[in-house]
Amino acid sequence: MNSFCRFITAAVFIGLAAIACNPAQIDPSQEERPAPDFPDKSNPNNIVTALYINAPGVKEISSKEEWTTGAEIYLMDDKGTRTNLGVTSIKRRGNSSFYFPKHSYNLKLEVKQAVLGMPASKRWCLLAQWMDRTNLRNDVAFEVSRRFGMAWTPRGRFVKLYFNGDYRGLYYLVEKVKIAKNRINISDDGFIIDMDSNFDEAYKFRSEYFKMPVNIKEPDEDVITKEMFDNFKNYFNELEKRIYNKDASYTEMLDLDSFIKWALIQEVVGNAEYKHPKSVIMYKDVTGKLYSGPTWDHDWGTFVPNQKGFIIIWQHWYEAVSYDKTFYKRLKEIWQEVKPELADIDAYITARAKVIRKATADDDKLWPITQDENGDEHLSFDEAIERMKESFNARVQALDDYIYNYY
Repeated sequence: MNSFCRFITAAVFIGLAAIACNPAQIDPSQEERPAPDFPDKSNPNNIVTALYINAPGVKEISSKEEWTTGAEIYLMDDKGTRTNLGVTSIKRRGNSSFYFPKHSYNLKLEVKQAVLGMPASKRWCLLAQWMDRTNLRNDVAFEVSRRFGMAWTPRGRFVKLYFNGDYRGLYYLVEKVKIAKNRINISDDGFIIDMDSNFDEAYKFRSEYFKMPVNIKEPDEDVITKEMFDNFKNYFNELEKRIYNKDASYTEMLDLDSFIKWALIQEVVGNAEYKHPKSVIMYKDVTGKLYSGPTWDHDWGTFVPNQKGFIIIWQHWYEAVSYDKTFYKRLKEIWQEVKPELADIDAYITARAKVIRKATADDDKLWPITQDENGDEHLSFDEAIERMKESFNARVQALDDYIYNYY
């Protein structure tokens, strides 16, 4: 053995001995790992694709009630390759955001299409996200939801929208919440509800005990019957009765894990919409329990600093089950299971910001934010991204301390 090899061998033995004397040095949590690239480079999610919608003779899409039909729709990648999506109908969407200068839209394709790696469907949403300086709040919240293992979380892709040849800015093309095998996988005569104070669906009711505004999103109003509506309403009110009366059998009617996971997702991203409530989606098959989710609508008031304690778990149904030791125990178990999965969300944010940085700069010139909603409107894009990461990590730590000490 030459002198160089003897030197290397000795160094290795010395290093192993040092590690043996100091086990902390081999703690995997202390290893510095490179930030992963989210998602894989071959995934269409890693580029911002141009989306063209041509509706001849139409200047603006102004109605959220009436569809503008017969519009051509196609994608164009950065190499100039065109992917035709056929013909679509389009209308405005939104409640408060309906009045923002940058508009969001619903799309209804004539034929189901797989779009940018997302499963085939006719129904899609184009979210403007005008008040979100980062343009990432929805995307990151959906990623958090996936880490929690929700049954289904909407998928989304960033696109540059051109309407009748005019550039309309950066948009988030996302799967619409609906019943389908690759979305909410329940039977066609199951129910999707949205507890939302706008209370604007054809079929709706105020719940008996908590006066929650229950909007029936599916089945469609031309499919639902009075018997179906009454059966669901009776089920919902019976569930509320058990929650209100502190009857632990509420878990026979409500899926406890989805109920807890949905709440923890809102707590982690700092979404207080349940207080109103707004955008609280639940679903139920013809038989079986009521499930919470998917999570939705996170571009307003989320990922902001200095949020203390629980935000929504002391509200409405969650406050009412606070007596329940089963709820407490399962909440802590789920948190302990999922918390490690959140450790690299800041790396996810970094990678996603890299994808949209140029498109965001162009969007800012077209649609400057003129009102304060999230507290980062006057920051640069990079400053807002850093604030988002810092706020998220601080929120996870604060929530961890709170759950650990309280329960």
